[in-house]
Amino acid sequence: MIIYRSSQKSDRLHGLTLPETGYKEKYVYIYRAVPKDVTTISYMDYVTRSRKFAEGHADHMAVTEEDDQHVIYAMVKAEDVAEASNPGEYFYIGETPVNGKEIYEAKYEDL
Repeated sequence: MIIYRSSQKSDRLHGLTLPETGYKEKYVYIYRAVPKDVTTISYMDYVTRSRKFAEGHADHMAVTEEDDQHVIYAMVKAEDVAEASNPGEYFYIGETPVNGKEIYEAKYEDL
């Protein structure tokens, strides 16, 4: 059973943190598909633990938005990642934004 918690900074609700779900590692890689000018991952941003999922989302968004997208990633504390309501998606709940590193580029003209 997922228990969703209200965020003070957002209307979004998050579930259990990764450690609360039984995740044992202290750190985890997270990925986020975003427009090319976005380079940070901030509080309550949707993220995924799957690079492939993020790349597919970036391709989809490049086509639907008709604009270049990319996937950024970062290693963060597992306690700063919590379940979202969609399978495969999470929220970054760290109070401090993290700088993401580009790992994939989805150019609209190439798709």
